[in-house]
Amino acid sequence: SPPSLRRHAKTAGMAGQTTLQNNHFTYSIAAGTTVSDSLIVSNYTTQAITVHVYAADLLTAQGGGLAPAQEYDTMKGVGAWMKVSTSQLTIPGQKEISDPFTLTVPTGEPPGEYLGAVVGAVVNQSQSSGLNLVTRAALTAHVIVPGATHLGVAIGSLNGTAAGTDENFSVTLQNTGNVLYTFDGNVDITDGGGNLVARVPLTPSNVYVIPGGQTQLTGTWQLAVTASFADG
Repeated sequence: SPPSLRRHAKTAGMAGQTTLQNNHFTYSIAAGTTVSDSLIVSNYTTQAITVHVYAADLLTAQGGGLAPAQEYDTMKGVGAWMKVSTSQLTIPGQKEISDPFTLTVPTGEPPGEYLGAVVGAVVNQSQSSGLNLVTRAALTAHVIVPGATHLGVAIGSLNGTAAGTDENFSVTLQNTGNVLYTFDGNVDITDGGGNLVARVPLTPSNVYVIPGGQTQLTGTWQLAVTASFADG
């Protein structure tokens, strides 16, 4: 059974500058500032479990959505700014432990939205295969460094490839701004006279892309094939 993570019930250390929303951590703090907080790790099983706790950057996942980086990845943002007090917790059955952490925004960090997560991982070894199964639970840490908002997007070249009677499209979008974006799109196909022939929706729709991140949208134009027969 995976561990359960939740934010601490108390207000974070910088009262008035820190808010906790939707059971996740949300901070609006200036560069060069440190905030102290804690999370609660719960064990709902009857046996003791060992939970490894670490901070991670939040990345745009392939196919849409957001996911925390793996622990062995090099952290460049919030994952590097957060430091947990205890990285390995042994929690008795039906108990919970509070684990403090600090988050320090580096001096000179430009304004914008930064996303990370605090992750709890449990390693379960399969007796039959000998493989280790890692179960993770995560809470998002949403950090806003106040300042000017910059909206920007770079759209790559539209690629099209034939697949039988269909045409597959793909395009890469990059968030060049400093705030979190959701993207949606379609490909309009027109004839020589500029008349709309088809509108091909691209997926995934409403995909989150972090500042500096990118995602690929794809779609398929399914060409209708009809046949007519004359008597005789």
